[in-house]
Amino acid sequence: MPGLPGYDESINPYPFNLDKAKADMTTALSELSVSSAADLGKLKFGFNSGAGHEPRVAFLAEAWRQAFGLETDQIGTDFSVFLTQRTAGEYDIARDGWGADYPHANNQLAGLFTCGGGNNDDQYCNPAFDDLINKAAVEPDQTKQADLYVQAQKILTDDAGFLPLRFAVTPQLVQPYVKDLISSPLDSQAPGERFWETIKIAQH
Repeated sequence: MPGLPGYDESINPYPFNLDKAKADMTTALSELSVSSAADLGKLKFGFNSGAGHEPRVAFLAEAWRQAFGLETDQIGTDFSVFLTQRTAGEYDIARDGWGADYPHANNQLAGLFTCGGGNNDDQYCNPAFDDLINKAAVEPDQTKQADLYVQAQKILTDDAGFLPLRFAVTPQLVQPYVKDLISSPLDSQAPGERFWETIKIAQH
């Protein structure tokens, strides 16, 4: 995510280009030895319901149907049920999301996309990607380490191991008399929540 070492804004793997997307779909169907998207049947598109994902899922499903003739069953379930089914690989396509546990590229890539990773809900696996992640984990030079993570990200996006949609941004209002507040990319519910001890309330 932006703000962490190893983030490279030049990696924009899937810029909108409908003609190229259709050509890529034709190639993919050929590699699968099918003549059209209809031959794939309805793909299971899973998401956790009641969390505001319905409009995005519906938009994507309709866009894919119009552009490629790709049909999906949109399956919304309770979050706990969804997590179990997604991990078990019961969906062809599934919503996912990730926040930072700690501000480092390793937390954004290792385990999420490494072969057999504990949070690898996509069942993605590429040993070349894993090799770069493992090398980065023991590289003491921070510049070289960040470059290894960038190389790994390029493999991941070239493989289309996932479809990144957005980096969530949460606007926050802070009263002017709240002083010495330290915000970080790890803030979840409130700005500065990782460093409560620095916050001061000035006279007002």
